[in-house]
Amino acid sequence: MRSDSTSTKGSAVAERKPERTGASAGAIVGRLAASLVVLGGVYTGAAYLLSQRAPADMTISGVAIGGLGHEEAASKLRAKLAPLTAKDVVLTAGGKQATLDPQAAGLALDVDGTLDGLTSFSLNPSDVLAHLTGGGSRKVDTTVDRTKLAAAVAASAKQLDVAPKDATLSIATGQVVATDAVKGVTVDAGRTADAVADQWPADGPIAASSQVKDPAVTQDALDKAVSGDAKAILAGPVTVTDGKAKGQLSPAQLGAVTTFPAKDGALVATLDPTKLAESVRRVAPALEAKPVNATVKLVNDKPTPVAGKPGTTIDPKDLVSSVLGAAHDGARTATVKTTVAQPEFSLEDVQKWGIKEVIATYDADLPYNPRARPTSGSPPTPSTARSSRRAAPSASTASSVSAPPRRATRTPSSSWTGATRRAPAVGCRRCPRPCSTPPSSPA
Repeated sequence: MRSDSTSTKGSAVAERKPERTGASAGAIVGRLAASLVVLGGVYTGAAYLLSQRAPADMTISGVAIGGLGHEEAASKLRAKLAPLTAKDVVLTAGGKQATLDPQAAGLALDVDGTLDGLTSFSLNPSDVLAHLTGGGSRKVDTTVDRTKLAAAVAASAKQLDVAPKDATLSIATGQVVATDAVKGVTVDAGRTADAVADQWPADGPIAASSQVKDPAVTQDALDKAVSGDAKAILAGPVTVTDGKAKGQLSPAQLGAVTTFPAKDGALVATLDPTKLAESVRRVAPALEAKPVNATVKLVNDKPTPVAGKPGTTIDPKDLVSSVLGAAHDGARTATVKTTVAQPEFSLEDVQKWGIKEVIATYDADLPYNPRARPTSGSPPTPSTARSSRRAAPSASTASSVSAPPRRATRTPSSSWTGATRRAPAVGCRRCPRPCSTPPSSPA
């Protein structure tokens, strides 16, 4: 019986516990809700009271507005910040500057938006915290017309863009003349517009967003060429020799035939083979000899083939490499190799012409030449000077020899090769005007 009564009491206790737990939870929720309502009221009231004036230590873009109401703060900001709206925005890139007009670019100050929450009711925790902590410093809000800003920045970007420029080098005058390399600059108009919108109004220039592009021939390549080949070539004269004859090329002569074209990003010293060979011929003519062609001469009134002579010449490519190598060598001596140069016409070529005999001869009276110096007190007459010619066929004319003076004679197979008249010609019997053909009969 006791056991039954005991179990009955335990059941009653177990049934009453859930009822007490539910009542306690409801009370807790009620108390929390009441607390939140009280706190909300306090927060709202504090926000209302604090928002009537700007925080005590508040500054906007450097303008102090602490303790001022909305109208006073707005008036002060407009007056102090007005010069910023009239001042051109300066953009910089690559050491260059460009400007744009803020009004034309669609930039304006938003004073009312800046003071919103600082001098008017706001439940924003940051605004309430600003009032409680004294404020701090903020940047004035702005409004931006993106279309106008994009157009203005694009126009200014053209002034900032720079095309890359290769470095150049010349020693043509015997002195180093160098043009420094210029790095290219390309402005990103879109990102630059974002930077202007974020930073305006700014006290100083705004850096434009840009990309830098190196030229094909950089400043380093120029410095290397100047200290290398250019310095070596102009260091002093270079002696050119084949072991027998020799001559010296001065630094000015070497510089006049040297250029520095760009190759794979470098300035490479290049000597002009033709010009260099001409310079060597002037300072060392004995290094080369022109070949002499075979010909036909009159020997004892008989056409006789005469053999030519081979010459010597310098290989221009070998000359360039030898001179450039000597410029970097302490001895500064270029040893070159000469090659044999054959004449254009050989003895065999002349023999094939088949010149065997003299075809015709003629004599011609020369008229008076007033430019010639007279041999006596009176000027010579036309009959005192005569020319004698013996001619082979015109296809292969033999050399002329002297003959006793005689009257001019011509044959159908001969051609006129007499002396050219430089003085005024005299008239012949046929016409009174001067002519350049020899008289056909004695005057």
